[in-house]
Parts: sequence; C-alpha cells; structure tokens
Amino acid sequence: MQGTRPLDGRTAMAVAAVFLVLALALQLPGNVPYDGIVVWYEAESHRLFAQHPAALVLIWRLCEAVVRGPALFTALQLTTLWLAVGLLLQRARPPAWAAIVFSVILLVWPPLLATAGVTVKDVFGAHLVLLAFALAAGNNPARWFAAFAAGTLAFLFRYQFGLILPVLAIAWWPGRNVRTALAGVAGIVVVFVGVNAAIPMLFVKTGPGDVMQSLRKMAIFDIAGTVAHDPSAPLTVFANANLDTVRLKQEMRAQYSPVRVDTLWQTGDSGTITAASGVFGRLYAVPDRIVLQQWRATAADRPNAFLQHRFAAFARVIGLGDIWQCRPLTPGISWLPRPAAATVDAKAFAAPLSAKIMTRPAFPVSLTFRAVLYLAVLVLALVFGPYEAKLLAGFALAYEVSFFLLPQACEVRYAYPVMLAAAVAGAMTLQRRFV
Repeated sequence: MQGTRPLDGRTAMAVAAVFLVLALALQLPGNVPYDGIVVWYEAESHRLFAQHPAALVLIWRLCEAVVRGPALFTALQLTTLWLAVGLLLQRARPPAWAAIVFSVILLVWPPLLATAGVTVKDVFGAHLVLLAFALAAGNNPARWFAAFAAGTLAFLFRYQFGLILPVLAIAWWPGRNVRTALAGVAGIVVVFVGVNAAIPMLFVKTGPGDVMQSLRKMAIFDIAGTVAHDPSAPLTVFANANLDTVRLKQEMRAQYSPVRVDTLWQTGDSGTITAASGVFGRLYAVPDRIVLQQWRATAADRPNAFLQHRFAAFARVIGLGDIWQCRPLTPGISWLPRPAAATVDAKAFAAPLSAKIMTRPAFPVSLTFRAVLYLAVLVLALVFGPYEAKLLAGFALAYEVSFFLLPQACEVRYAYPVMLAAAVAGAMTLQRRFV
C-alpha cells in the first residue's frame, strides 16, 4: 500500500507545506496578548522598555518594515515551526499516514492550537528551538550554521532556551567534524553580533535592563512567598533601610499568590499593571542591591518556608490546581495596555479563526493544558526513546525544571515548548517501536 511506504524528502516537505497553509488560515493575523501589544508598540515607537527581549522586538520591527501589524510576524513564527516539521519528517521518513496524523496533532491539539499563533517569545522561541534541533544532523556546514543560529536567536528571546545549545553540541559530537564545528560557532557569532549591532541602530533603550528587572521580580516574589508561608520570617535588611516591615509583611501576605508574581503589583485597588502599586510600589525606590541582599537573607533565615513557596509555585507551573488561573487561552488581539493598543491601532485587526474556535463553549480546556501530562511523555521518551528523542526530551525536562529555579508565573504559554517537545519526542519513540 502506498500509505505504508516511507516518505521521500520532497513529499515530507510537501506535507509540511500543506499544513503550514492550514496553520496560516487558522492563526493569521495572530493572537496578540498584553505582552504582544507592548512588543508591537516598542517596535513602532523605536523604544525598548526592557520588559521583553530586544531581539523579539527587533524581529517585529523588521516585519513591520514590510507589512504593518502582527500578520507577518505570526507567519514567520509559524513558518519556523512547519519548516522544522518538514525537516524532521525528512529525517525520520515515516509512512505517509503517520506523517499526516502527526501533523494533524500539531495543528489541532487544543493547547497547541491555542498557543501556536500567540505572538510571544515563548512560542517563537520554541519554534526556533525545534528548528535548531531538526537542522542538527549530517555533515553539511550550512545546516549546522543554521542550527546554532536558530538556537542562539531562541536564547536571545528567552535565556532558558539557551539550553538547546549544549544539546546541539552533544548532537554534533559523534561526527566531530571540524568544518561543521566552525560553522556552528559562526552561527552563534553572526546572530549574537548582528542582533546586538542592530538594536542600538533601530531603538532607544529606556528601561533598566531585562535581566536585572527579572531578578528583582523573582527576588520579591520569593520574599513575599516566604513571608506568606512563615509570617515570623524577619525582614532585617529592609528594616535597616528604614522600611515599615510590619506593613510590608501584611501586604505581602495579602497579595501573594503562587500563581504569579503580578499579584504583588496588580492590586485590586489599582486596576492596572504597574510597578508603582502594591508590594512592588512600596519597594519601588529600594535599590536592587538591597532587594537582592534581603532575598539571600530570607532564603538563609527561613529555608523551609522558602522551599514551600518554590514548590507551590512550581506545582502551578506543571499544571496542578485551577488551570484557568494560569491563563490557558489568549484569543484575539488585546486592547490592553490601552495607550499602547490605541497607538498601534490594534482594534483595526480582526481576530484569527483560532480565536473564534477557542472562545466556543465546546473548546476543551482540561487535562491537555497541564504540563505534567507532557512531562510524563518526556520521561518515557527519555527512558525508551531513540537517541534523538532522548536529546529533545532532556532539553525539555531541563527547560521545565528551570522554572523551579526562576519562578515568576504559571501561564500555560510557558509550557508550550514542553508540549511541543513531548509531541515530537513521543512520535520518535512510537515510530521506533511500532511503525
């Protein structure tokens, strides 16, 4: 039967191309959440607020130079995914029926359908990681250049995606070809230098730096979480900085939630997301060094409460608890933040078909949106899968564990790379054993 024959390379890419067209029909012009509106505004205003990676804003800016709005950015994001799928199908050469089933799952599986067209770093970065993984094969220097270039760009989108770079090095190691090694190093250098050269040419930075800002958010989240689990935890460093620690601890206990750090500034009376309200507002003028000093002291003084907070936050990351608190869906184009959305005229762009599907009452949001399901698949792939599946599963598991080390929120989009890796690694494992 023709359907049982292994795909040839050209047919594999044809299958991926057909599903790319279907994905574009479902997802264009894209689902743009709050963060996506900010990135869009930064791209149009040429100002970087340091809330999001500059590399992502740069890509949006380059897309805006061709077509205004989110459509081209979304199309590039989806093309990256389906190019990776085509390359993976070329390499694996499954029967046609298996390739089609795999592609259908990637296209319409509820959390993948809900997330693939969301214009955030987690999604685009996940697609770049998968593309890097798909390219990392053979002794063609151009492929290795592209693999490390894609991995480096993903790293610049979200630092945790940098875990793919050692995975690429492990994938390269069996061949140990000097030309491909040099090509890989060149891919890293070209992207890193190119992005860092383009940003000051096209943008003006107005923020404090995303690394320090992220560390500060995490530190305050940890301090508040520790206090919430143990109200007797001292805040000696803050007290020495002349802060009213009694009032501060009251606010921490009232505003803390393991679901996300945002509750410490997105207070009920403020109505907006701003670092000048809530616990963050009370600490707004406190220097970073004081915050980090108190963070270290809190972890040392109350390690049990500190770890209770970390485990509570990580439990939400892997999908335990009310999944709706972790924002599983981001349909359509956001109207927040209002000033930025008005400036880019976000309301002029219609919602994609995927948004209309997601907002139907019948659209399932349940077990399939919980990362713990995909972590189980990855563990099975790590134990029973072929070498390539083990590499991808190892990356995804390490990526998920990084959220225990860097806690901030449990939004489902953070689990998207894990879901995507589980689908691919699981398919590789099934092909090895049953196809």
